[in-house]
Amino acid sequence: MRFAFAGIVCASLSLFFVAGCGGSSDTVTGGGPAEARIVYIASYLPPRDAKGEFVSRPFTRMYTVTPDGGGRRLLPSKAESYDASPSVSPDGSRIVFLTDREECDGGCQMSGTRPWTPLQIWIMNSDGSQPRRLTDLGGDSNIERPVFSLDGSRILFTNAGALWSIGAEGGEPVRVLQGPAYQDASLSPDGSKILYGDPDSANFAYNRIPSINIMNVDGSGFRRLAGNAYHPSFSPDGSRIVYIGYDRDPFGENSSNNVWVINADGTGKTRLTDHPSYNRSPSFSPDGTKIVFHRGGRSAGDLVVMNADGSDQRSAPITPEPFANINEVNVTLATTAWALAPTK
Repeated sequence: MRFAFAGIVCASLSLFFVAGCGGSSDTVTGGGPAEARIVYIASYLPPRDAKGEFVSRPFTRMYTVTPDGGGRRLLPSKAESYDASPSVSPDGSRIVFLTDREECDGGCQMSGTRPWTPLQIWIMNSDGSQPRRLTDLGGDSNIERPVFSLDGSRILFTNAGALWSIGAEGGEPVRVLQGPAYQDASLSPDGSKILYGDPDSANFAYNRIPSINIMNVDGSGFRRLAGNAYHPSFSPDGSRIVYIGYDRDPFGENSSNNVWVINADGTGKTRLTDHPSYNRSPSFSPDGTKIVFHRGGRSAGDLVVMNADGSDQRSAPITPEPFANINEVNVTLATTAWALAPTK
């Protein structure tokens, strides 16, 4: 089956850049002014008791900041909700994300740092106003990585290994492709290719690190691009893919991950960074000249922006809020989406 789905501006687990190439002088659709903003989610973890259980429920907050890490704004949310995987619409006006806002209301049992109950897809304006729920899937669902189509009319997501879509205004979800398993899936800008991680690969079974693959939307033309790799994202013209990869055994001595790029046809594999810290969620700028990613592993860490060839790396610390009785703060990222955000 060929599925006619407009191209995606890619996004998935929790930090994405809502940005114009030139800052506040840029404009969004309709001619209004726009500014560069980065959206991320911080998970606030309380101390653990003698049994290793959290003494209170972990919670998340969604923020926007400028590319230098300043000007933080808190987007409205419920006090103890768990939000994840934000993605911005191509015109910068809306954010789609996962949450337990109605299911738990602060009362669900946690599995590690996530609630047991399935997360559902919600959408809201980019300032956090008018949040509303899009999905109501059952207890066996496992929704991941909602992302907008290029025209903003539909949302692609994975659920239980299959690819699905739903209208941005609501409606019934439609299955695009059945598994066996898709992870971190997105469409190429022209809508002809699917980029995804493969958690069922032999490589994943060995060391729990997936491979990244590409294929046509009808399932033909499969190509494995890289092993020991994850968080893939297309360039705006679809010709290149940026991802996180290991250049040695992920669990071996002195192992580290870094930002890599590869052409969509599998050629030109190049490592762009060489840094001992844990790196995640790289994404291209709208004009393809910059890449943004998170550095720091399971911590607030830094936002890093660099040229698309890896040169001129500039980092800015992500500063968490000083909540009481919090032992650890993790900033988690989506495979990121960049778009112009309207100014207030």
